[in-house]
Amino acid sequence: MDDFEDMTDDEFEEFAMKDAEITRAELRKSHKQDLAKRQEQIFNIDSKESVKDDMVTDTLKDELAIMSSIEPENQDKAIEMLNDAAFINGRVDRMIDAKTLLENKWKEDHGDKKIPDKRQINFTDPDSAIMQTKHYGVQQCYNHFAIVDSKANIIIGTHTSSSSSDQLGLIPTIENAERIFGSLDGIKLVGDAGFFSASNILHCIEKDIDFYASYPEAKSQYAKDKFVYDRQKDVYICPKGNILSVESQTKDLEKSKYSNEDACCSCPHSKDCTKAKDGIRRIERHMADDMLREDAKEKAQSEIGKEVLKQRKSVPEPVFGNMKTQDRFTQMHFRGMDKVSAEFDLRCAFQNIRKLFKVYMNSSSFQEFVHRGEIFQALA
Repeated sequence: MDDFEDMTDDEFEEFAMKDAEITRAELRKSHKQDLAKRQEQIFNIDSKESVKDDMVTDTLKDELAIMSSIEPENQDKAIEMLNDAAFINGRVDRMIDAKTLLENKWKEDHGDKKIPDKRQINFTDPDSAIMQTKHYGVQQCYNHFAIVDSKANIIIGTHTSSSSSDQLGLIPTIENAERIFGSLDGIKLVGDAGFFSASNILHCIEKDIDFYASYPEAKSQYAKDKFVYDRQKDVYICPKGNILSVESQTKDLEKSKYSNEDACCSCPHSKDCTKAKDGIRRIERHMADDMLREDAKEKAQSEIGKEVLKQRKSVPEPVFGNMKTQDRFTQMHFRGMDKVSAEFDLRCAFQNIRKLFKVYMNSSSFQEFVHRGEIFQALA
């Protein structure tokens, strides 16, 4: 006790934290050993070893210097408090490391620009991101993607992202499917409006993938998608029938701006159509990208496109519904991109096994195919 009384507050805190770290390490080690023994009992029916009461607490009482100043009846509580202190200290250290990591990443991406005061960061899992969910409002999330075969409902490709943008998830999911199953050329790939982008459309064309996607439609009757482009005349026709011709172009002719000053100045709807100070509506066109989007939109509006897009709700949605209802997979159990990706892949593997088992039980021809090797072995 005399030694403790002579210590400064900082010295005593350092002294106590050493005992706390020892306590935390020993209890974690004991827990892992106990868990390993229990797993051995569960998965090895021949195991006769029983899990004995661990003596780690008594050992700690003898090893920890701080116990010499604590009454015996309070030592169990003291060990619990030391364990909690080490746990909290560890979390604080991880938060500091996460904050430093995020600040360094921000500096790499934005230079010396100040971090906005409203910028939110997650110290528990800095790889995740804040996203607006359909049913649960704003949540700290990951974004999962899967390509599902329409006949067998087997998942053939997956991807996990920390971006709320679905557009950024399509190409990595395709690449994952290609690494597992090889080329996807010739297949029909269906997606909702979230995947509709020029880069995704172009990637599928280059991969010879027949891509169909719903297209987003703006609510405003004066949005760009309400202006019709005439390729032959290279003009836009506004919702009121006025023609917008080329106002300016880049040197490489990749981008053009279209306008009609006279029509806008006399149009009673100009205030609703544009926020430009001069009251003139200008349409900017990226020649290659806008052409890709227009072709894809026309493709989705075709009779074949309408039939194919109907599968968007009937094929992948039940797969995710099964995961949520049968597997109760409503949130991730791990943190960090690598672990979360592995967990989602494992869930998808469970889903595939369930589907394969269902096919096996309901198809005699598939049963014959599965056991064909056994028949050949019997005949050999």
